[in-house]
Amino acid sequence: MDSKEARETKENFAAQLRSLRLALGRDYKPISGEAFAQMSGIPLGTLRSIENGLRKLNEEDVRKIEHRLCAKWNARKGRWVDARDERRLYSREVYEEYREKIFSDPDSRELDAEALAVGIFHLLHRLPKETYHLTLFDLHDCLMALAKAVNAPVDSLELLEALQPAVTPARDPKTGQVVLESLTYPDIDRAGKYIRSDGPLPFRIIHPHPPLPKKHG
Repeated sequence: MDSKEARETKENFAAQLRSLRLALGRDYKPISGEAFAQMSGIPLGTLRSIENGLRKLNEEDVRKIEHRLCAKWNARKGRWVDARDERRLYSREVYEEYREKIFSDPDSRELDAEALAVGIFHLLHRLPKETYHLTLFDLHDCLMALAKAVNAPVDSLELLEALQPAVTPARDPKTGQVVLESLTYPDIDRAGKYIRSDGPLPFRIIHPHPPLPKKHG
C-alpha cells in the first residue's frame, strides 16, 4: 500500500467515526468526543488519534461500538447500520431503543455470568502449567483494573484482592536465603464470606481430560 492509499484508509476511519458521532447527536449536531468516549468505552485519546488519521479502528474498538452502541459499519453501503438489523440505518433512536431493552430493563439478564465463568475456567485448565500460572496473574490484573474502571462495590474489590494469586518464598533457617518459591492459594478466609464452599477452595471445576496426541504413520 503506497502513502496515498494509507492516507485514504486513515481518512476513511476518521470519517466513519465522525459520521457515527453525528448519528448519535441531535438537531444535526454530533455528540462531543467526551460523550462518545463515555458511551462507547473507547478512550478519548484513542478517538482523537483516529479522527486525526493517526490510527485506525481496531477489532476491539469495533466490538465496543457494536456491543455498547448497537452500531455496525456496512462497508458496501458506506454507512452505519443497526447491528441487529443491517437493513436499518443507524440513528440516535436505535441507540436509545437498544439501551432501553438491553441495559435499562432490570429483568434483562440474557448473558449468564456463570456461563462466562465456566468458559474462563475451561480455558485456564487447558493451558500448560507455565502458561496457566502466568495467565492467572494477568487475568487477576485485568479483573482488578476492570473493577476499578466501573467503580465496582467495595465488597467486589475486597473479594478480588482476597483471590489474588501469591508467590510465597521459603527461606533456609540457617542462611536466610530463599530456597523455594511456590504459588499459594488465595486468602480463603477473606473470600469465604462472599463464596460458599464445601472444600478447601471457594469453588471447584470439572474439566475434560486433555486430548490424546494423534498417532502418525
